[in-house]
Amino acid sequence: METLRYFAEQAKTLELSPDTLDTASEEALRTFASRVLQELVAQGLLEDGSQVGCFTAYAGRSGDA
Repeated sequence: METLRYFAEQAKTLELSPDTLDTASEEALRTFASRVLQELVAQGLLEDGSQVGCFTAYAGRSGDA
């Protein structure tokens, strides 16, 4: 329930509601979406794609490249 209250507070701060959704600024919508996604990650309900790791492709053995 705390999370829903947090989302409601954020929506009010950004002046978002079902009535203003079609006229809301892109910045307000992006900010709200970002906060929702961050909270979902914090709750462990969504995987964080920005985790540290190595995603380089294999370049071959020494001298192969």
